[in-house]
Amino acid sequence: ARSADGTEVECWAVPPAGAVAGRRYPTLPNVHGGPFTQYGNKFTDDFQLQASAGFGVLYCNPRGSSGYSEQWGRAIRWPECEHDPGSGWGEVDYQDVMACADAACERFGWVDPDRLGILGGSYGGYMTSWTIGHTDRFQAACSERACNNLLTMEYTADIAGFLRSYVGAGHLDNRAAYARQSPVSYVQDMTTPVLIIHSEDDLRCPISQAEELFVALRVAEQPGPGSGDRGNGRVAGQVNGRSDPGRPLDPVITRRDADRQHLLQAGLAVAGLSVDSAERHVTADHDQAAAAGD
Repeated sequence: ARSADGTEVECWAVPPAGAVAGRRYPTLPNVHGGPFTQYGNKFTDDFQLQASAGFGVLYCNPRGSSGYSEQWGRAIRWPECEHDPGSGWGEVDYQDVMACADAACERFGWVDPDRLGILGGSYGGYMTSWTIGHTDRFQAACSERACNNLLTMEYTADIAGFLRSYVGAGHLDNRAAYARQSPVSYVQDMTTPVLIIHSEDDLRCPISQAEELFVALRVAEQPGPGSGDRGNGRVAGQVNGRSDPGRPLDPVITRRDADRQHLLQAGLAVAGLSVDSAERHVTADHDQAAAAGD
């Protein structure tokens, strides 16, 4: 895909299992963690589960990923960095992810541009949260074990100080630089339904990262000075199988390895993106044929 500034980004696409020519399907761009990690042309269980559930799958290696040049990996260092300054998280990497979605909509007839979701974990969760604060392009989002407030993460993560190499300054010295690139700073602009998933014992991205985004979204939904009536039930929270009680969106979902596919389908349906019955029927027929060796 060609990004906004002309940079070529390596991308992959997986059609839904049993996809029928001429039919469009809900499609999910996935964003990897890291950010200095990479996707590739290899088996990834999440993508197979998503495709078998009837979703198209997109993924790419935006700037900041590993596996390319040193310049590519350092492209998302903050502009405050004395050496090798870049755009900061959420800038050129965000443009690259959007370019992947744009290119897929143009090239593949099975992608439904009106039914796009976005999801990812850790830095991928960061990018998911950041994206819905900067565009309403996606119909639903799943932000998993995300970094939502980079400033407070530096106080609580088991690798506190890690972000200093990206920002170029410590969080005690330049709080504004951390807040500027934090998704939670843009919560007033988030209108996309989002499912927030986090584990209580996550030490790398502590659960407080999910709680900050969840609470901020709930507060933003309440009528009040300057906020308008935003009480549209657009956020659902789930922590190790326990959802937030008494809320408009209250999915009772237990996350186990054996039912990740059902979590994905149910969670995105709660957030606003689902596969219709005809598409599920096609996928089921495909699975039955495969099981029979057809």
